[in-house]
Amino acid sequence: MWYLQHPPQCLHSQQLNRRAQQAQQDYLAGISQHCSYGLTLHTTFKTFGRSSLTLLDYFETTRHSLHQLRVRSNRALTGNGWQRNPRYLPIFVPVIEGTVNTYDRNRTLHIHLAVGNLPERYAERDLLGIYRGCWLSNRCAADNVKIARLWRGQEDGWLNYFTKEEEQGRTDTIDYYNSQIPQHILATLQAA
Repeated sequence: MWYLQHPPQCLHSQQLNRRAQQAQQDYLAGISQHCSYGLTLHTTFKTFGRSSLTLLDYFETTRHSLHQLRVRSNRALTGNGWQRNPRYLPIFVPVIEGTVNTYDRNRTLHIHLAVGNLPERYAERDLLGIYRGCWLSNRCAADNVKIARLWRGQEDGWLNYFTKEEEQGRTDTIDYYNSQIPQHILATLQAA
């Protein structure tokens, strides 16, 4: 009877899904070792009671804004050094959250952003100013930007917070389209 309720192809699919989730967790855990700050950026898009079509439009506008943020912050942090020398390329891993909202009328679409491989000359306050300025140049940006230092040995806590909606079944929250990881850091992940 159990076999009829759980045919082999379903079990195989579930096993592949678990393996894919574990591979993604391992990948993000490896990247988090190289991240020095986490940022939270808010948009002006309130998500309570919005249609799925409106949410999709908000999501795509936010992705475009993240692209602009990535390019502008790369230039602000390194000039064009990141284009000349890939070792200067900052880590940029965004997660877009808030599309599933059935309880908070004031909740907005927001981004959690992990950054690393940053020039050492910048203090936390300088980085907040750079990312805040680059973010606010987008039309959907709200003036609510927070930064937090990520300490060695506490990556798991950050990783759990960073992927909390993904754990609840929202598999599209990590914006791989706008992610950037320098090749030399990817090489260390592959070697491990």
